[in-house]
Amino acid sequence: MDTFAFFTYFEEEDGVDTVESLFEMSKNGEIEIFASFISYSEVFYITCQNEGEESAKCRIDLMNKLPIDPKYNIAYIRFREKQTDGKRIDRNTS
Repeated sequence: MDTFAFFTYFEEEDGVDTVESLFEMSKNGEIEIFASFISYSEVFYITCQNEGEESAKCRIDLMNKLPIDPKYNIAYIRFREKQTDGKRIDRNTS
């Protein structure tokens, strides 16, 4: 999923029904959704510039709750590193 789709969802713009239906399909196990850490970074940066850091953090928290495969999500990787006392983990085995 790209940055545009996330902003469509957050801002309830044209196309939000499509994005919501993709999330629903993912919850039901019909599809897998992947998002690049770049999309997370762009959402954070753009939101931070327009609405402030607190809003940006809230959006990242929401994104982490969406039915998106976390394997390539940098926020998920950082969370996993904290859970392992800062030791690096091999993403291919987690």
